[in-house]
Amino acid sequence: LATLAGVASGSVIGLVLGTFGGLVDAVGARLLDAVMSLPFIVLVTMALVALGIMNELTATQMLAPNGTRTLAMAFWSYSGEIDYASASPYAFIMVAMSLPLTWLL
Repeated sequence: LATLAGVASGSVIGLVLGTFGGLVDAVGARLLDAVMSLPFIVLVTMALVALGIMNELTATQMLAPNGTRTLAMAFWSYSGEIDYASASPYAFIMVAMSLPLTWLL
């Protein structure tokens, strides 16, 4: 169904832009290029953030002295115990702190 919707909408947009041609076609093509590139950029950014969080958590657990508690370790311990309500403030703080850097990407 999603493929059919994509083919139908793409065909209609292509026919309209091709019919008018010239400047309309050029501007429409650039707008469609921008729209099509956005989901991939968002997906890649999310993957990079997830990899960064996973690497930071592993390094924190391996290198932290005994008795040291960090946000990542607190989140990991609560989520491992399936106590998501207790883990949610730590997750929120980690996400809120990563938003400015994610925005810069």
